[in-house]
Amino acid sequence: MFADKTAQAEFRVIRHLALMTLATTILGYFAFYYLPLLLDKTRMLEGVTTNFFLLALLFISLHHYVIDTVVWKPDSYARRSLRKIPT
Repeated sequence: MFADKTAQAEFRVIRHLALMTLATTILGYFAFYYLPLLLDKTRMLEGVTTNFFLLALLFISLHHYVIDTVVWKPDSYARRSLRKIPT
């Protein structure tokens, strides 16, 4: 199909990029358009205030802070324990 390995490698990269673009577009549609519509139709979040979403955002932010700054430090005991990486 391909004359040389360079063309084959370029095709794989382009195919991978196209598939990733398609997948993220579909996931974005579901996460930011379809899922909110579905939740509105089912009235699952009817009694939920904005404080719930604020607390969820705060939890996610704190979680990422802990993971990024505490666990993955080069001299972290948690990193050595989890990954068995000698420092």
